[in-house]
Amino acid sequence: MLVGILKIGHGNIRSLLNTLEKFGCDVDLVSSKEEIASIDKLILPGVGSFNSAMKELENNELIIPIQEHARKKDILGICLGMQLMMKSGTEGGKSKGLNLINGKVDLLPNNLGRLPHIGWNDISSNDTNDLMINVDSNSNVYFVHSYQCLIKEQISMIHSDFYNQDFIAGFQKENIFGTQFHPEKSQNVGDLIIKNFLEHTNA
Repeated sequence: MLVGILKIGHGNIRSLLNTLEKFGCDVDLVSSKEEIASIDKLILPGVGSFNSAMKELENNELIIPIQEHARKKDILGICLGMQLMMKSGTEGGKSKGLNLINGKVDLLPNNLGRLPHIGWNDISSNDTNDLMINVDSNSNVYFVHSYQCLIKEQISMIHSDFYNQDFIAGFQKENIFGTQFHPEKSQNVGDLIIKNFLEHTNA
């Protein structure tokens, strides 16, 4: 199995590479239509801002290749990568997203506490979600974000909270997955979530 990590922005993806290599994956950094077409699973990593990331994808003609991959193969968005899967976002000015999920990205309610939301927090899910197989409810994972996804369709959700206000911490829509948290920085729980993604079969 060949896993591709989309090369976008200037974020440090060493932790993600280390985690994938731990599971014996062949991993490529991908940045072209041809490279995306050659991989089995795609990961959109998560550092940067919505507006600038979408401009980079557009300038490099990667939007359609990512959308085509998501129609038939597994894809995982992490943090910003999850947010890019929405229809639109407001960070850096309103802009269109990849439109894989009917939703938008907006600022967490900053009247509740200081942003960004950084640190360890519980996650839980009442839905059947393949990322959460064998993951105990209220397991701790690591977050770094100021924006949240507001999803408008009925799909399997993972939840967490910011000053006791619920927000969407992850989701699954068939073969399309997202985590607002960083599984590659979430120790054993994160390893299990990435393992579940790698073992998912797109029937």
